[in-house]
Amino acid sequence: MILKISLFVLLAIIILSVTAGMFIGYSLDFLIRKRNEADDEEESGEDSE
Repeated sequence: MILKISLFVLLAIIILSVTAGMFIGYSLDFLIRKRNEADDEEESGEDSE
């Protein structure tokens, strides 16, 4: 019984960590792209909104 619970908890932790890792990776990628776009706009001197 305890073994089943520990395996279930371990599986849940792995799934959560993978999901969190993917979410953090996408968030960082999105922020880096926005920052790069903002830098490109500043360098070209164009104000487009």
